[in-house]
Amino acid sequence: MCCSRLVNMKRASKRYEKAVNYIGYDSSFSDEEKQQAKVLKITCNLSNAACKLKLKEYKQAEKLCSKVLELDKLDIKKALEIDPDNRGVRMEYKLLKEKVREYNKKDAQFYGNIFAKMNKLEQAKSASSMAKQEPAPMVIDSKA
Repeated sequence: MCCSRLVNMKRASKRYEKAVNYIGYDSSFSDEEKQQAKVLKITCNLSNAACKLKLKEYKQAEKLCSKVLELDKLDIKKALEIDPDNRGVRMEYKLLKEKVREYNKKDAQFYGNIFAKMNKLEQAKSASSMAKQEPAPMVIDSKA
């Protein structure tokens, strides 16, 4: 890469960093402004990551991309709505549904076993407490 382009990439990278730092103080923003700031942070971080890649600073680019993923959680249904013909998104959605189904099945078995064991314990306690109770002797009051 030409020396002047290298300088321009470094300058652009610094400006993206400044922009993200400036937006970082969003405590006084309204909800709408916070959402706009979030979008701007994502855009600046992605652009900065592109600069870092061109500068061959791969670790920095990876960190910036990780920040973007933290800011913008992946919403597979939203991605499917945007591009329903995307084979990769459809496969991920199918895989995710299978994992959720599997998790729910394990969860149901786990709680089913717990409740069954609790029920057995309670029945055993009530049976043992019934066996331990001896009938109280009748007392006859002779004054009556």
